[in-house]
This record gives sequence, structure tokens and C-alpha cells, in this order.
Amino acid sequence: MDRKRKTDSETDKPSFRESLINIYYDLVPLVSLNIIWFLLTLPIVTAFPAAAGLYYATNQLAHQKGAGWKTFFDGFRIHFWLSWRWGLLNLIILIVLVSNIKFYGQLEAEWSVWLRGVIIGLSILWGIIQLYTFPFLLEQEKQRLSTALRNSMVLLATRPAPVLSVAFLSLVLAVLSTVIVLPAWFFFTASLSVYLANKVVIDSVKKLQKDEPPEIGGKK
Repeated sequence: MDRKRKTDSETDKPSFRESLINIYYDLVPLVSLNIIWFLLTLPIVTAFPAAAGLYYATNQLAHQKGAGWKTFFDGFRIHFWLSWRWGLLNLIILIVLVSNIKFYGQLEAEWSVWLRGVIIGLSILWGIIQLYTFPFLLEQEKQRLSTALRNSMVLLATRPAPVLSVAFLSLVLAVLSTVIVLPAWFFFTASLSVYLANKVVIDSVKKLQKDEPPEIGGKK
């Protein structure tokens, strides 16, 4: 179904109202995509490609294109090995961070408390950056993970307001879905979070393309 919405070519910056309208139009596909993602995440071994499929499909929605189950499985297939590289990196980093937090938590020295706090802070920072890493991979001509990580850090440094806002909203959604409304994980929690992350990255790349030729590997 064609959606009559203003595109970035019609206006330099969508208003808050227009952004809400865009999200409203995307709610139905976001729910269906989230359900597919949830079911494919349950077997564990398909969790990373399922995340890639969700990021890819919501990226299409964020570009104001249609997306459904076929789009999801296109992303699942096309970015299968890329998702494993990204996922394994996150798994290794997570193991290292959690191990250090537990280790220094067992020490009674005062300095260990401060060091543990630093590691927890780094863990939060890593989580925020990872929310935007895969969207950058989808926007880059060359899908280098190191470039996407660098771009995510630059995005956080240059546009902290939208980056932290979406990260905070995603955290709130995750906590509420886990503690209060558990079925929300099945219907919209993940898809809405990655959709908003894609929007932030796409808007940032478009803004950079207007200001100067992009060197971050954005699509031409």
C-alpha cells in the first residue's frame, strides 16, 4: 500500500508531527516484523541473522519504503554472515565486560569500586553504540564493522540528543516489557527500538550529505 507522506526531498527536516505520522503508518509492519524476529530469536542459533533481518526491514521503513516478511528474510539472507561477525564481536565484548565487573566486584579495595564503575560506564557506552552500528553497516557502501563502530561513536559525539534519547527510550521499553508487560517483546519492543535507531542514522547521513561529501561510506 502506498503511503502519502512527505519525504526528505520535500522538506529539509520533518516536523515532530510528521515524524509521529510516519511512525503511525509504520506501526502495522513493525508489529509483524517484531513477531517474526521474536520467533526466529527463540532458537538462539538464528538470533544474529534475525536481528539483521529486523534491522534491514526497519531500515527500509525508515527510508519510507514498504517492508514485510519478504523484506525481513531478504535481510536475514543477505546479511547472514555479517550479522554473525557483528554478533560474535558483541558476545566477546559482553563476556569480557561482565567478567571484569564480577571480578572487581569481589575485591574489597576502594580502587576496585571505582574501576568497576568505569567498566559499567564502558558497558553502557558500548550498548548505546551498538544500537546504531548495524544501521550504519546498512548505509555504508563498504560494510566494514570497524567503520560502522567509528561512525557510531562520531554520531554519539556530534548528535548526542537524538542518540541518547532513542537509547533511553529503548532502555525504558526493554525494562517495561520485561518487568510489566512481557508480551510487548513479542509485538513491538525490538522493532520500534531499531526503527528509531535507523531513523537517527539515516537523518544524520542525509544531513551530512547536504553539508559536505560523506566520508563515512554513506550510500550515494
